[in-house]
Amino acid sequence: MAERLRALRRLRRATLRTVAERSGLSESFLSQVERGRSSASIESLRRMADALGVSMADLFEPDRLPGPRVLRRDERPALSFGVLGKRQLLAHP
Repeated sequence: MAERLRALRRLRRATLRTVAERSGLSESFLSQVERGRSSASIESLRRMADALGVSMADLFEPDRLPGPRVLRRDERPALSFGVLGKRQLLAHP
């Protein structure tokens, strides 16, 4: 998970300082987590994920880059445009 966190941060082109400011966690703590020297609580992981703009699940999926996820037909939200019809969202960020 530590390597994944660093990879996501670099993918987002964010510095430790940026993630620290967005998450309210210290740079030193984030560095320790990225190097595997410290463990993060669920709340800290949530804050890190939010700061990086990813889901918590993305922190634990090493083979998949975060991005849009395809939605199944019954999960797609529909946008109605009155008499013009409606559109369905096929993926979510």
